[in-house]
Amino acid sequence: MGVGAPARGRRWRLTGRGWTLLVAGAGLLGAWAVTHRAELLFLGALAVLLPVAGVLFTLRPASGAEPSRRLNTRHGAPFVGVEALLVHPDDGADWFDTFPEEWVVDRVGDRVSALPVHRGVVVLGPVVRVDVDPFGTVGVRSEHGRSTEFVVWPEVIPGARVPSARFHSEPGRRFRAGSGQDEVGVREYRAGDPLRQVHWKQTAHRDELMVRETNAEQRVRLRLFLVVPAATADREAEEAVALVASVADESLASGVDVEIHLGTAVPTFSAAERSGMLTALARLDVRAGIMPTARLRADDVCVTTADPDGLPGAGVTVLAVAHADAAVRVEHVAGGNVIVTGPDADSVVDALGTTP
Repeated sequence: MGVGAPARGRRWRLTGRGWTLLVAGAGLLGAWAVTHRAELLFLGALAVLLPVAGVLFTLRPASGAEPSRRLNTRHGAPFVGVEALLVHPDDGADWFDTFPEEWVVDRVGDRVSALPVHRGVVVLGPVVRVDVDPFGTVGVRSEHGRSTEFVVWPEVIPGARVPSARFHSEPGRRFRAGSGQDEVGVREYRAGDPLRQVHWKQTAHRDELMVRETNAEQRVRLRLFLVVPAATADREAEEAVALVASVADESLASGVDVEIHLGTAVPTFSAAERSGMLTALARLDVRAGIMPTARLRADDVCVTTADPDGLPGAGVTVLAVAHADAAVRVEHVAGGNVIVTGPDADSVVDALGTTP
């Protein structure tokens, strides 16, 4: 992506050397006014005129050469994201891109490459050029190009298949005369569902609003929950997000829709919406904590950094990210829950391969 555009916002500033010369020059001229010694006048005038000459030098038009920035998609450890590469002209100026401090930045000659180290959304640009006069007394800063939003997807660990999960496609098929569709089951109400589809008997039985699901809309779907208490450390929270991304990605690759419960937000993604799923997780803010608003039920998958024994529900597969020194273990507990615990997303995915 090119960033070549007219320079804007040129701002001048004196360097430390420039201020030193000005102050020294003013002092020498003051001393000359008292002593009338010619050498003081000469040195004082020279010290003052050098920064003035520096300003005049930097007033000249900058070279027509412009930098270019390329955003390259990267796939691999320790993240799935992008790389930014800035190539600038070797014209004596200093060129800077606005990379976040935690990025890995490598400067070689006229090339600056940078790699993000974790998921998120940052804004890069504009590219900044700094020219300094030959005496090093005055610097001028100018901006080139526009800002660019930079989305870094979370890490996706291959093979994150949950063997014990059963996908929701409710049985109990029956035909409603005159509807033109088969009713194949019920599901939780989602915003936008018409009220005529509400299944009042199931709503009263389950104590939550349920709607009829027809064969025209039904697809197998995995319900995937993320539970991150507010006090969770950044490391554990990011590992949990990577685990959600990995399980969702594996399910989408198998042709299974994924319904991800992220607190009050419950987006559903199909196999064709993989990039949308990863982008949604890249933008997810977990700092305030994420707690479920829907009830966990059998065959759901829950990724959590909380105590897995304290989660409600039966027949749930719980993938728990614990502290860095935690042992990897797989437990089958009362109620039919399966709990897989590990210190990071990679260890949990490895343990899933041994889960029946």
